[in-house]
Amino acid sequence: KLTTTKFMAEQGGTVTKYPLKILNAGFFRGGTSSLSIALKELGFGPTWHLITNSKELTERGGKWWIDNDIFRKLDNDEYVNFDEWLQLIQCNAIMDTPVVFYWEKIFEQYPSVKVIVSLREFEQWKKSYVNLLEHCQSIGFNLAARNDSWLSATLQCWDINHRGDGYKGLAELLALETAKRDAILEQQYYHDFLANIKRVVPKEQLLIFHPRDGWAPLCRFLN
Repeated sequence: KLTTTKFMAEQGGTVTKYPLKILNAGFFRGGTSSLSIALKELGFGPTWHLITNSKELTERGGKWWIDNDIFRKLDNDEYVNFDEWLQLIQCNAIMDTPVVFYWEKIFEQYPSVKVIVSLREFEQWKKSYVNLLEHCQSIGFNLAARNDSWLSATLQCWDINHRGDGYKGLAELLALETAKRDAILEQQYYHDFLANIKRVVPKEQLLIFHPRDGWAPLCRFLN
């Protein structure tokens, strides 16, 4: 596949690293839609977010992941040059699928980017998140995925990234006894996930953002 970087190299040109400004590492249903809209209002658009994306942007950006077999490469710990994707989508801020699952690998290549974690209280987030996962396991969703390569790829991505002790994939996670499932979500996908972000990202580059806090902390963080 002819990527942006390869094309420029063949033309004898150089590629300046894409000036990514913001990476939201927060899980979906954590206020990512609100954050995407807010960032656009503050002049940090366009943003990569599957709900607020244009159809054309999602198709263009998703095609790169599929054509270059990116999910398989990342899951096998192979090197991926994310600059090719960012040059293609031309977004100042990225979040949502598939960023949330591979944010650390992106951060390794963009260590100076500002990182935001949009967050809701656990009980609110859990209810919304479980509803989303259940929807992804519905017959209608899976039928739609059969005729949509990007939807199918993202569904497989979600499945691979929801594995742990006693469950492999969305179906097995959702089939667990409710108390056990909720305990896993709270510890592994909420507290441990947030703790890892705080461990990896320097404090001065990180904002834990609750949408209820309004504009002030977001504006201060983004100067």
